[in-house]
Order: sequence, then structure tokens, then C-alpha cells
Amino acid sequence: MPSPPFSLAVGATCGCDLSKLEKEICECVNDAALHPAEEFDYFDYEDIRYLAGDPVARHFIINRAGMTGAEYDRWNDYALVLRALASLGGVVLGGQGAIDAARGLPNVCEVMICKCDHCEDEAISTWVDPDLCESESVVTTVAGHFLQWLSRSDRARACKRSAFGIPEQMVAV
Repeated sequence: MPSPPFSLAVGATCGCDLSKLEKEICECVNDAALHPAEEFDYFDYEDIRYLAGDPVARHFIINRAGMTGAEYDRWNDYALVLRALASLGGVVLGGQGAIDAARGLPNVCEVMICKCDHCEDEAISTWVDPDLCESESVVTTVAGHFLQWLSRSDRARACKRSAFGIPEQMVAV
């Protein structure tokens, strides 16, 4: 099954626990079947650590993402693999490292889980306070935001394609 061209980076601050949340969020997004022919996958800390530590896997992922020498100099192996996976699309990544590594990538929705209002960064797509998620869980709130973000991105991509006659693979949102 092909991967969607978009990714989700989820981080947590202020004592919020993100452990293994990326798996549940990924399952919730896939269950929504916004794109039934495409499926998201998730990578946790251990997965990324393994891929970053394996030279063959690391170079394959980085080359597949088309990353340049300048990016090699800016990121450590762990962050480089995170950034490459995020840029390839179709992944849900968890942790502050995912937020930092994905920063500035136009195909990545960034969501931060936080219990205070002192941490907010305008570069993050949205902030979720777990204490305010009464009717829904944090998982469904984050997945719902990502699905809304995907809908807006799909519309923008469709508009750009039709307006300029550009092939879908060449349109960044």
C-alpha cells in the first residue's frame, strides 16, 4: 500500500507523557480512511535509534529523501533520519526530536501536547492540552486535527495542480 505524501510530528512538553502515543494516533488516522488506498506508519524512539545506527538503512532513507550535504552537516544521525522520514511522508513520528527535525518541512503537520500556555510556539500547527480533552481522548483529538490539516492540504494541492497544470508529485503545500 503506498504512503501518503504527508507526515505528522507529535511532541510533548510540561510533563505530558507521549510514550507509545504515536502508534495509537497512527491507528486512529488509518481507521478514519481519509485516503483508503494509502496508509500511515509510525516510528517510535527505538525504531529511529535503530535506523540511525544502521549505516545501510540510514543512507538508504537519507538518499531516498534526496537530502543534501548541507543537511548532513546540520543534523546528527538520529535527527537526520527523523527529518528524512518526515519529508518522505506517510509517517507519524513522536517526541520533541521529531518536532525539531521536521520544522520547516511543508508536508509535515506538527502537534504539541502541553498542559500550560507558556510553551506555545507559533511555528507549531496546533497545541493540545490533555486536560481539556473531555469528550475525546488526546489520541482522537490529535488524529482529528491531522485529518483536518490533511483535508486542507489536499484542497490546496488540488487547486495548485488545476491552476497551473502541475503534476501532483511536484506540488508542495
